[in-house]
Amino acid sequence: MRLTLFSRLAIGYLAIFLIVAFASAYVVLQLRRFHELTESILNVDNRILDHEKMFADLLLAQSRAEQKFTITRDETWYQQFVSLKTDFDRQLESAFALRDVPATPVPTPPGRSEPPPPRKPAAPSSYTLRAGTEVSASADDSITTRHAKAGDAFTATVSENVRDGSGHVVIPAGSQVSGTIVHAEPAPNPRASGSLDLSITSVNIRGRTYTVDGTVESKDTVMQGRGVTGADAAKVGGGAAIGGIAGRIIGGGKKGTIIGGLAGAAAGAGAASRSRDVDVLLPKGAGMRIRLTSALTVAAR
Repeated sequence: MRLTLFSRLAIGYLAIFLIVAFASAYVVLQLRRFHELTESILNVDNRILDHEKMFADLLLAQSRAEQKFTITRDETWYQQFVSLKTDFDRQLESAFALRDVPATPVPTPPGRSEPPPPRKPAAPSSYTLRAGTEVSASADDSITTRHAKAGDAFTATVSENVRDGSGHVVIPAGSQVSGTIVHAEPAPNPRASGSLDLSITSVNIRGRTYTVDGTVESKDTVMQGRGVTGADAAKVGGGAAIGGIAGRIIGGGKKGTIIGGLAGAAAGAGAASRSRDVDVLLPKGAGMRIRLTSALTVAAR
């Protein structure tokens, strides 16, 4: 039986349609596998990289705590070392739990029920900030080189949430940091600059205090003159007295004394302004930028 032209065309189009359908199904299947592989990388591999960074920070923090305890024999550093070791063990268990997550999901054969999904690893009990993390804070009280001295304590309030590499809030805004004044020196005159150096020793988070190694990298300080002091008045008065005597000798009479006194007072005032101390002032509420010099581990809750 010979096929008509219409029959041949219909069979040809049907064959082309079947080929395109099978090719499309194959492409869709491959795209689905690619999607599953990408999802596996995002869910497993990235978490492994996060654990790797966290392990490095914890080991470095343990090493520093051990060295400081060896030198100072301070029990606080020993307790911090033990706490860091506990956190390291917990993070290690969390990393081991990732072994049970398959790299690529295996499709379930028809007629079989899907196996139960693997258990999610337990939520971390602590979070760690790496060394170099910056913290924004504001001074709780004014600090001035006129009264402050090395060793004095001060406090500040964290003004923004501080997050770790995974986005978890480790130090919430409103936490209080404590520190000490390292060096305080006013400027000897208006043309010079003084210094006010601060360091951070601890932070209170949700009622729990943690030891911190940190420095204040920058702060919103202003220069403040001390006004007229007793020493300044003495310089002006001395200049006026010397000028008055010189005026009387040179010019003679009361007029020379007055002119000389005014000139001497002006000279004394100039000397006082050139030698007057100018204080470095950190006003209450002024901002400061803190940088952690070692890792900080904080309990999750």
